[in-house]
Amino acid sequence: MPLASFVLGARDVAQAAPPSVTYGTPTAPELELIAEAALASAASLADAGQPHAQATFTAELALLRLATIEAYERTTRRLLDALAVEVLGRELALAPADCEAIAADLLARFDDFDPIALAVSPADAERIRAPLAIRIDPSLGPGDLAIDVRDGVVESSFLMRLDGAIERSTRP
Repeated sequence: MPLASFVLGARDVAQAAPPSVTYGTPTAPELELIAEAALASAASLADAGQPHAQATFTAELALLRLATIEAYERTTRRLLDALAVEVLGRELALAPADCEAIAADLLARFDDFDPIALAVSPADAERIRAPLAIRIDPSLGPGDLAIDVRDGVVESSFLMRLDGAIERSTRP
């Protein structure tokens, strides 16, 4: 069976699979159907006495598998990012971030950097108490904090904390 026939056959098999939302990557059942079609094609190549074609096909299949895994990983991260921003944004609209707890955690983690002042957004200025001077910084958004330290600034923006949380959740 020529490779083109296999590809067309795999496409037909994948199209026959139940519809699903894939966001650009095949679902597990679709991948299983494609793999079954690939195995059938490889078996027919071997039966036809074309071992070189089978080796080429196997290498191409391995590359296809790698590309699918990479696409899945990229898509998963993008979907998690979008979902987290949407859900947390909605939550923050209902109840503001607990800036006091965030500031306490940040100050505890960076205590040896000699904190001088805590910078907060104008939206959070009324709701925060800290053991050092509080500076209102209009460039900060709600929930964003920065600690002025002896040698510079330690920032903790909402998006930085969100990115860190997503990164930790996607590690194997």
